[in-house]
This record gives sequence, structure tokens and C-alpha cells, in this order.
Amino acid sequence: MKHKMLFLLLVGVIIAGMLLPACGGDNGESNGQDGQTAEIELTFSHFLPPDHFSGQYCQLWADLVEKKTDGRVKVNVYPAAALGATADHLNMLETGTVDVALFSTAYSPGRFPLTELLTVPFVIPNALVGTQVATELREQGYMGQEWDDIKLLTIFTNHPYSLFTKDKKIETLDDIKGLKVRTAGGMVTPVEEALGAVSVSVALPEIYEALDKGVVDGLIFGHETLISYALHEQINYVCRLGAGLAVVGIGMNKTVWEGLPADIQDAIIFASEQAVGWEDYVIELKDRQAVTQAMELGVEFYELPPAEMAKLQNLVAPLVDNWIAERVAKGAPAQEFYDAMIDLVRAYGY
Repeated sequence: MKHKMLFLLLVGVIIAGMLLPACGGDNGESNGQDGQTAEIELTFSHFLPPDHFSGQYCQLWADLVEKKTDGRVKVNVYPAAALGATADHLNMLETGTVDVALFSTAYSPGRFPLTELLTVPFVIPNALVGTQVATELREQGYMGQEWDDIKLLTIFTNHPYSLFTKDKKIETLDDIKGLKVRTAGGMVTPVEEALGAVSVSVALPEIYEALDKGVVDGLIFGHETLISYALHEQINYVCRLGAGLAVVGIGMNKTVWEGLPADIQDAIIFASEQAVGWEDYVIELKDRQAVTQAMELGVEFYELPPAEMAKLQNLVAPLVDNWIAERVAKGAPAQEFYDAMIDLVRAYGY
């Protein structure tokens, strides 16, 4: 397992060095290889700025697809939610509004009850392990038929979340009571509510303004947003929690996928595997860089006292049992999924 992860890290570094500088521009489209007329055009929508590293990942995926198909496929990339709202991207994909989309399961609560278990707090240690565990669970059939409505090309996780606050330093669990916290979705929301926080739904691009206007007092999210969304200008305290994460993917409309020639499908799968190796590497790199930069800009990073952290873990444990039981009651093999997830994380040495 560890050898496989080191190999994937190396792949990510190599792809980043070789291909990222060649990624297409930010004009909303990428061009076919060497000016060749493409046989197939695909519309790819995502909700991130083109200069965000995951926006660059989407462009890299498009460039790799064009490269691996020798220009027979042209991918027109539309960033920054130009074609539809962030929360609508999965629906846009299913209805055929777009051919390809980046989406997060956080915007579809309850839709993927098994996959959603990946967001359980304190289980996934980092993005590299998270993505490998998610991919292996999918390949081994533990996700059942959850993804049958689209062609899921890549699935990955980000780095586990911390608690950001603007004015109040959280030193005990009681400090969280009554705090207006932007929810990250998934399993994070019930944890916030169990702590007595008020969960507020705010789209990622709107968080800065929500903090500025006092709509929220803080949020549970990934460190890189402190820099990529300039949240360091609003946030003073970051409490490291490891409290859940997001599951993100690139998918293709199923009808579009089934209409592609087999050799084009093979090339897209190969390109997708290469691209996600780069994304994992960069997620971890950007997380570390963001922490360093935010600290230099005056943001205080700290951890809860051990006794408070133990209280939090004890609070979460019965919630996890309930989440599993609810899914089992509906006929989903949630316990098997959860046990397999734990086994895979341990196999990676955590």
C-alpha cells in the first residue's frame, strides 16, 4: 500500500512538472492537439476559478484527454460556474446540460449514502490516502449502484478540515455553542449541530462576504481556502480538528459516454487516472503552503487540549453509529463499507 502511494506521489510530481505549464488558458476553451480538427467536442463545466489548483486540475484533465486521443477529442472548459450554480453541477451532468462536470457530494446530501461515509471525522488522514481509499472502495464494488446514473471518471478527497473563526478562539467545545458556522456538508453538519453550532449554508465563492457581513462567525473547511479565497483577511484563528472532508469527482453524462468509441473511452480513463494523481499531490502541497502563508500573515493555528479533543471524539462516535444504522435500515451495506474503509486506512499505515 505504501509503495503504491509513493508511486502515485511520484506520478503526480512528474505530471505537474511536465504538463501543468502547458495547460490551456483561461478563456473558457482548450484547443485540439496541433490544430487538428476534432471528431468529438465535449463541454466541461466546473465551479472553481481557473487559477485555483483544482481549476487547473480540470484544465489538466482536458489537456490530457486531448493529448491521449491525438486531438480527436476537443474539451471546452468553462470555469467559475459560468454555465450553472455550484450546487447544480451534478444535476447538469445527469440531464445532459453539460457533457463533463466537476462536482462535490457535499451539495447532494443523502444522495450518496455510502460514499458519504468517507466524510466521517477522524478517519481519513490526508488527501492521498482518502483518494486511494475512495478509489479502491469503488473498484471493489462497495459503492454499489450509487454512481450508475453517470460515468464516474475520477473520485478524490481533499485534506481533512479545520475550524476557522473570525473573532472567537475556540478552546473548549462549549465555546462552539451558538456559533454561526458555514457548513461543509456531509457528516460535518450533524457534528456542528451536536456541538450546538448554528449551521449556515453558504456557497464557497460567497464565504468571504458572509464572514465580512457577519452572516457566519466561522467555518469548517480546508486550509488552502485561507489563501485561494483570501479568507486569511477575515479569519484570525484556525483550530486543527481533522473533522471530515469533501468527496469530489469528475463525471461524464452517461449517454455521452456510451456513445464514445471504445478507444476514446480507454484514452479518457487513462487520462483521468493520470490527472487525479497530480491532484492528490497538489492538494497536499497546497495545504502545507497555505498553512505556512497564513501563519506568516498573522493567522493563529492551534489544537484543542487533549481532554477537549477526547470529548469531541466521544461525541462523534455515537453519531457515526447512528449514520451507519440509518443506512443499514434502508438496505444499504453501510457497515461493510465502513469496515472496509477502516481496513484500507490501516493498510496505509494510519
